[in-house]
Amino acid sequence: MQRYKIVFLASLLVAGGAIATLLWPYAQSALNGDDTPDQDRSRADTSPLPGFGGGYVSLGGDGKMHVPSTGAKILGFVQRQETKAPPKANCSREAIIYYARQAPKNFKEDKKGLLFGVRTHTNATAIDTPIGRFAGFNSCALVATAILRKAGCRWSKITANAKAVYDAAYRNGWRPTIYQDGGCIVAWNSRWEGKRTRIGRGVHAKTMARNRVLFRHVGVTTGSNISVDNSAITSAPSESYTYRPIMYEAPIYLCPTLKSARRKKK
Repeated sequence: MQRYKIVFLASLLVAGGAIATLLWPYAQSALNGDDTPDQDRSRADTSPLPGFGGGYVSLGGDGKMHVPSTGAKILGFVQRQETKAPPKANCSREAIIYYARQAPKNFKEDKKGLLFGVRTHTNATAIDTPIGRFAGFNSCALVATAILRKAGCRWSKITANAKAVYDAAYRNGWRPTIYQDGGCIVAWNSRWEGKRTRIGRGVHAKTMARNRVLFRHVGVTTGSNISVDNSAITSAPSESYTYRPIMYEAPIYLCPTLKSARRKKK
């Protein structure tokens, strides 16, 4: 069944790529969003089809070079090992980065997709296909909230809705930035118009191309252009490159601020 699953999802990727090639001249990349209430909180969001995973050296939020644990070692850099004790779970960037990097190896697929005590393979995240029902396909929001909760972000509620993850952080003082750093939320809006309210607030909403999109996605950044988010092909958290031009507009970033840090300490 696993082989059939991979073949089926790979065929979806090929089909998506073909569609994207035809629509590429009409696609619009934008760092934008929507500041209106979401109307479809009960629906899960489609996780991205696989692409650009692993093999990227980046400068992490801690100032050290980092190679994704799921990617090959390149340019002579040796993968950095986590040797020190876990940081205090206080919703700091250090804690968020640490637990994001720990997510792939702590994921327990044989236990309904358990990640840090959060079940990701639920009915809300499954899809029906000609060869069976795939649990966890749409688990991006559950993976992100599991990481944030483990890192001590108590305001983060467990949800299967990608926009709800972004909105909760925004309400708690996190703000959009055009530069990626570790310990932030990264969100994607699809290139195609649909029924879901797009992710984005503040400056992300000022250059909004369109209000609703076909699907959305969310993850947690660990360094420059690298994030941990749910992979549709494996239904598990993995590290990958944030720029995914075939299926998505440019990624948008929401990061902790001094205001949110002060609120956290109260």
